[in-house]
Amino acid sequence: MILATGSVFAATPLYFLNHNDLPASGAIATWDGATAIMSYQGADPAAGPTVDVVGGVKWSKNYYTPNVGEPWVPTPGSSWGIWSGYRVAAPASSIPVSGATFVAAAIRGSVQEATPWTSIVDIMYDKLTLGIKNDTGQIVVRRNTSVDTSVGTIAVGQATVLSMTVQTDGSYEVWADGVSMLTGSANGTMTEWDPNRLSFYDEPDWASLPGVGNGNWDQWWAALMVVEPTITMPWDWANLNALPNKDTYWGYTAPVQAFKKFIDVGRNDPDGWTAFNGDIGDVKIFGEALSGADRLAEVAGVTTAMGIPEPGTIVSLLAAFGGLGLAGIRRKKS
Repeated sequence: MILATGSVFAATPLYFLNHNDLPASGAIATWDGATAIMSYQGADPAAGPTVDVVGGVKWSKNYYTPNVGEPWVPTPGSSWGIWSGYRVAAPASSIPVSGATFVAAAIRGSVQEATPWTSIVDIMYDKLTLGIKNDTGQIVVRRNTSVDTSVGTIAVGQATVLSMTVQTDGSYEVWADGVSMLTGSANGTMTEWDPNRLSFYDEPDWASLPGVGNGNWDQWWAALMVVEPTITMPWDWANLNALPNKDTYWGYTAPVQAFKKFIDVGRNDPDGWTAFNGDIGDVKIFGEALSGADRLAEVAGVTTAMGIPEPGTIVSLLAAFGGLGLAGIRRKKS
């Protein structure tokens, strides 16, 4: 694990990517033990995150840059995309946690195409994820497979410190510069990060019928019709759902897929389309739900370290304008 060093706060993060440890300039191969995830296709397979100096402070410039044209041909004016990030850890066994807290500095980059979600901090794919969507600027959270998005948004070019506290029952709250942006009620538990955890699959139990290949729907329906006379045709959902022994054929629990085993920053491990487009500063990942005072102390420390202006005026404006999101405040002021 990448242990924090020199923390002045009560809690010690499990993982800490410190902007001070970035190289002075150029490409980034590793960051506090995290390995850069490079673009996996095209003429520049080694393309990955680079150093971006903003106001004299180093940031990691992360990329979601889609393909332009048809670079695989190639055609004039076409180019390969870049989808960068970091593999922070690949745990071999379960990490016990008592809730979780993320504190991450980010600057939203240019608008990019819509994707289902974006990851700035990503714990084991869909166990726990926090990000800013590249198309809308909405904050997005995945927690025990759910996907939640905020109403309020982060503006292009805005430097912000995101913080999220998750309780042991899975309930959570996310703040941006002191403004509460997104909450979620209890959903599953947050007591361990297990790379070998079990997951319920709401699909056929492919092994329950003979001669059926995994994922082969035609074979599965054909085999089901042999043993269940009420199923008279493929895709006969009404009669399948009416079977008193439906559980014999449908739904099963098995270990999660191998690609869900990693802890990442900037994207998840297998999917370039989850990459965050923008700059990433200090990132702290705690295996506990910090108290309000400790979380605020961590946020203040990261805000100062990254040279981000104090958000007090934003908080005051939010109260004055009745709880609008950050983008809403800008509209009111303009």
